[in-house]
Amino acid sequence: MLLECGFVKGDKSTMKRIICVEDDEDLREAYELTFQRAGYECRTVENGIELGCLIVEFEPSVLVLDMNMPELDGLSTLKRLAVSKRLRNTRCLVVSGFVSPEAARFLKSHGIPFLEKPVDFSVMIEIVNELFTEPPPFARQAKAS
Repeated sequence: MLLECGFVKGDKSTMKRIICVEDDEDLREAYELTFQRAGYECRTVENGIELGCLIVEFEPSVLVLDMNMPELDGLSTLKRLAVSKRLRNTRCLVVSGFVSPEAARFLKSHGIPFLEKPVDFSVMIEIVNELFTEPPPFARQAKAS
């Protein structure tokens, strides 16, 4: 099961790890190549269900997430992440063509950045780099409560 999810054993502390959740295969490939060229270890999955298979084992620093996906959408995925004690330290960036008003309120309330598609890859890398200087969104929430 772990090999099916793309898990690779290694020192997780030596590299910044990213999972990109995107239902468009061409974008998944472009994201993976872009992040790898920028020095990140990157894995991609098609939806929130596949993410559940990989996130605990791969332990990403950042999650790049589309909002409109089959199976389990981005907002539902973020809500699950928010209540997970083990995963609440994951930083998030939403990259999507459309965000519902409910999702926009959620992103704003948690300080999660949003990029609209089509995305400028250099801007995406810049935002992800900045995420490492910020506390994770759901960790901020846990400290406030």
